[in-house]
Amino acid sequence: MRRISVFACAALLALTGCFDRELADSRITRGCVAVVESLAEVPDGTTLKGPNNVAVTASPLGSDFRKVSLTMTFDDGWYAEEKPFECTFQESVGVLGSHKAVFHYAKLGDKEYGTKDGQVIGSMQDHIKISQTVEDAMAR
Repeated sequence: MRRISVFACAALLALTGCFDRELADSRITRGCVAVVESLAEVPDGTTLKGPNNVAVTASPLGSDFRKVSLTMTFDDGWYAEEKPFECTFQESVGVLGSHKAVFHYAKLGDKEYGTKDGQVIGSMQDHIKISQTVEDAMAR
């Protein structure tokens, strides 16, 4: 009987897999950069560089949310300015350690995108487009 319980524990451990937090954070960081690159207002002749100063932390929205804070540099060849951006993703971890993250919210300066307080900010088509951009970036 004891032998069966040891085997059951080992099998359960093997099924849960190994979740890599660092890899998951790098994926959602790529997703956040994609949001910034697609939505930031970049003047003609200005290059967007980064990300810089990346911090991925637990979100106050709950245990299944992660917040990415980063800066991007806007460089016009004469002057370089760093601007802060913030994205939130909802995550889930599967049985074999698989990771799935869904775009939830982004703040670019004074503009907000995504879902806030249960409501979609902007049009549903914009939200779907942003979500697809994020998924494509995280798949790379």
